[in-house]
Amino acid sequence: LAVLVPSRFAANRIRGARVLHNWVPAPTAPQTRPARGADDPVTVGFLGRLSEDKGIVTLLEAAALLRKTDPGAFVFRIAGESRFVAEDEAERLATALKAAGEDVQVLGWQDSGEFLASVDVLAVPSQWAEVFGLVTAEAMAAGVPVVASDAGAVPEVLGSDHPFVVPQRDAAALAGCLRAVRTMVEAGCDRIVFLPLYPQYAGATWATANDQFFRALMTQKWQPSARVCPPYFDRPDYIEALAQSVECTLQGRRPQKLAREVATLDHLSGGRVTLGLGLGVDSGREL
Repeated sequence: LAVLVPSRFAANRIRGARVLHNWVPAPTAPQTRPARGADDPVTVGFLGRLSEDKGIVTLLEAAALLRKTDPGAFVFRIAGESRFVAEDEAERLATALKAAGEDVQVLGWQDSGEFLASVDVLAVPSQWAEVFGLVTAEAMAAGVPVVASDAGAVPEVLGSDHPFVVPQRDAAALAGCLRAVRTMVEAGCDRIVFLPLYPQYAGATWATANDQFFRALMTQKWQPSARVCPPYFDRPDYIEALAQSVECTLQGRRPQKLAREVATLDHLSGGRVTLGLGLGVDSGREL
């Protein structure tokens, strides 16, 4: 009997559990929207259950801060319903949403694909221990930037190097992150250079990476010019980098063991130790 959980965060809390991450389907068709004007506000979305543990109050507090510091720069689209929420909590949130201001639009239930196509960035300000955070993965699959709290497994879904993760319940940090995203959105991006991490062409590697790259571009609201780097397995600078990597690895091994290995290779090669890098070219290096 195996216990399967959707994240390492959950597995660390359930003895003997194994991780089987959730997945989301790719967008069935490219979602398009009118191009943003230079003076258009950035549209921040929230998609989920309208409850306090999903951080909607923190998002409204961040909206109030941005209204003071960056008037007119943001609009907020709130999609979701107060299902499975206590009546008094639902009433508190309904009152807060009504008082939030004209730049906060409460939409009720929405189709997730259509909604994500209508926003520039998705806010996920949860303040409870999310065991996965499905809406985060859905936004990433749709090509929508995500600003999220550090609740539970959400940072795991985003990836360890995601730049827009803020502490839970920290409205000021959330506002600062949204401001940073606005700078990036307004700066735009009109060129992409794609470098597959496979030096030689192969249908199962290089071609598959290219397929995924262009499939992701299909979901974007903007279409920059795109260039794919050609195979680079035989470039001298790439071969040099590989040789240096091998040398550094060997130098980090135990001196006595390395000496025995080098002596054996030296004997077998007739006095010349060659490191074969498997590149299909002359890549021998003398030590």
